Amino acid sequence: LLESFRESFASFPEKLSSAEKESGEQAVRLAHSLKGVSGNLGIDKVHLIAKDIEDAMKSGKKTEDLQQQLEEIEHWFSLFNAQYEIWNKKQPIDAVKQTEDFEIQREDMESLASLINNYDPEASKELIRLETSLFRIDEDATASLKQAIKGYDFEAAQSIFETITEKVVFDE
Repeated sequence: LLESFRESFASFPEKLSSAEKESGEQAVRLAHSLKGVSGNLGIDKVHLIAKDIEDAMKSGKKTEDLQQQLEEIEHWFSLFNAQYEIWNKKQPIDAVKQTEDFEIQREDMESLASLINNYDPEASKELIRLETSLFRIDEDATASLKQAIKGYDFEAAQSIFETITEKVVFDE
């Protein structure tokens, strides 16, 4: 079921953009399909985004947030695909293994650390950019970090971020 979901919707943003240019009705059907499948799988965030897209397209209004919504779906799929690969291979997350796709640069980590240390809400955006990589390092700590930043609990975020950075190995 997950493999079918992955194959059917992996390129959803591109498919939706193409369908939107050709036929609004086709775009509505595509958004409706993603909404239904993600709802059945309990993937609430994607379900809600797909519902918003479907509603906007049905009403003929192009949502101003469409590009952002498509980027969120793309980001979610990158996280899903990373986790799917781990499940599919039945291998544990290797905290120090960093492939090209998930390479973390020292500058990226320093940027996020600076935002957290300065209690800057922009840390949320930087975390979204690094989330897939951090997820592969420590799934639970990354989820906790996301919640701490979302709740503006920057003291907790600092502590959690330190836990994650202790596991990162940078090539010198």
